[in-house]
Amino acid sequence: MLTHCPPKVSALCLLGWLCASAVFASDARSMGAKGGEPEVSLILAKMRGAAGRLSSVQYQATAVLTRYKEGQEAGKIQTAFRFAAKERGKYRVDIDQKVTGAKAIPMRETEAFDGASYQAFTPRSETVERASQPPKQPLHPCAEVMPFLFVLGPSDRFDYPNLLNSPNWENLSRGASVKGRTRIRDHDCVVIELQRHVVDDDWRYTVSAAADLDYYPLQWNLKAPDRSASLEVLAHEVAATEEGRVVIPTRILTKDFTKSGELLATSETQIEPASLRVNQDIPDDLFTLDAGQARVAVDGDTGNVVRLEGDMLESSRRFLVPGVLAGILGLLGIVYLGRRLRRTAERRSSAVGPEKRS
Repeated sequence: MLTHCPPKVSALCLLGWLCASAVFASDARSMGAKGGEPEVSLILAKMRGAAGRLSSVQYQATAVLTRYKEGQEAGKIQTAFRFAAKERGKYRVDIDQKVTGAKAIPMRETEAFDGASYQAFTPRSETVERASQPPKQPLHPCAEVMPFLFVLGPSDRFDYPNLLNSPNWENLSRGASVKGRTRIRDHDCVVIELQRHVVDDDWRYTVSAAADLDYYPLQWNLKAPDRSASLEVLAHEVAATEEGRVVIPTRILTKDFTKSGELLATSETQIEPASLRVNQDIPDDLFTLDAGQARVAVDGDTGNVVRLEGDMLESSRRFLVPGVLAGILGLLGIVYLGRRLRRTAERRSSAVGPEKRS
């Protein structure tokens, strides 16, 4: 079982990173629309079982999020990252993010979770954050989770262990039906239609699952009242492991549209195939960060900010500074603190329940 993943991206499209709002709370009509098709419940059971063969993964990847406004490119975020994950949700990601066409500061950051505590270190601001749990939203697109976004709910942690253990699997076939077949990159796929009630809206997913890959989802399309989105696995690797064969997507394209069909954003994530390691041993010390250069510490559970020399700084709200002042303070690394502390606030308020996302 794998892990969590961590730059902020665009609303739905960041599915890649943020379409984690793709959710499910449905359950069961098991027979497909066509007489000879397998039952939806059997397809989902096989899909989940195959996903459970992944016990660890390592790779290097790049992700490019492109935003659009009135049909024109309005900005781009490019993220290069190294990712490793293993059982008990342990993970580490080293991120190098660059932004064009927008007023933003490039970011380098390392995050890790050792199964018991979360740590994040940013060299630019010499800041370390520690918390009992990692944030629910990723700081990078989690390639191994993205094809399965239709399983997760808006308040779910966006990581692989949570994906595998989600109770949504049991309810997923309710109201679902097999609509037929299609071919995607020489793979014979079963097309499944799933309907979910998300907050106050009804969402409809059409998922194309490759029968020869244990029904691995190669494509899905989302229709929601106020927008639509899509994901396509453009390339993948099949790793032979002791647990059985494991499918890893190596190139993923997501798109986010307005209700009228105007393109809002695209996100393309590519894993370097030569860097991919599946179900191989990863030493535990990789998931503990050395933040010896840090000068400021953030307690992600309480929101306290402390200079490591011992001086207590004021509450997190002091750093949530907008506009020009934020740009000036960014030179001192304080914008990073604001971002960190906003994520802390999100984590602490997540218990309130799912909120409708714009």
